Amino acid sequence: MLPIWKLLGFVLYVILYFTVLEPYEKWPTPSLKSCLFKIFPIIHIIFIILSSSTEENHTKSHTYRRYIFIGLLFSLGGDIALVYIDSLFEVGVLLFAVAQAMYIAAFGFQPLGSGPMAASFGVVGTALYVYVTRDLKEGIDIKVLLLVYTVLILTMAWRATVQFARDMTIENLCAFVGSFLFVVSDLILSFDKWKGSFYLAPFWNMVTYYLAQLTIGLSACNTYEARFRSKTE
Repeated sequence: MLPIWKLLGFVLYVILYFTVLEPYEKWPTPSLKSCLFKIFPIIHIIFIILSSSTEENHTKSHTYRRYIFIGLLFSLGGDIALVYIDSLFEVGVLLFAVAQAMYIAAFGFQPLGSGPMAASFGVVGTALYVYVTRDLKEGIDIKVLLLVYTVLILTMAWRATVQFARDMTIENLCAFVGSFLFVVSDLILSFDKWKGSFYLAPFWNMVTYYLAQLTIGLSACNTYEARFRSKTE
């Protein structure tokens, strides 16, 4: 289990983000200030993982924790690219694509899972991609980038689902919940950007995004030792 103060720090940074930038009905203006307040919660999640790495008997392997850590670092870079300068949108998507690849590497492909489950994610991903890009005015490069990203994030959610179905632990539940919140967050962003803005889109995008990164990060932090203490205290 994590010390409560670590989670309180994350909550504090999220509250500061919404209080200072007020991203409710419109997105914050790209600036260094917006960038810093957006990345503080992600930096804190990275701190949580690093501070828990000194504990022994982790329920997840060192390799798992390393990939989650690297994924958060690339997410941090993606946040900077998306928020600091508008013209770096493609760079931000590319960095988040690498983050999804790191999460996929953490979740692994063993066991592969059932064919129908994999097919269902493929169908959903195809439908969402076609819907979002159908009337897209941007060039072929952004469509290809979005295709790659769609494949990666749906694969990430698929692998998290398979692992949770195989072994219903708290860690796998965190990864499963985080993966779906990540999909929801990116759908909100895509719909708001290309299909027409809707009420409180920036707010719901960031709420689901921060919860997604937090739960994925927490999936790498638990230990057998902490579980034992919680049962005996």
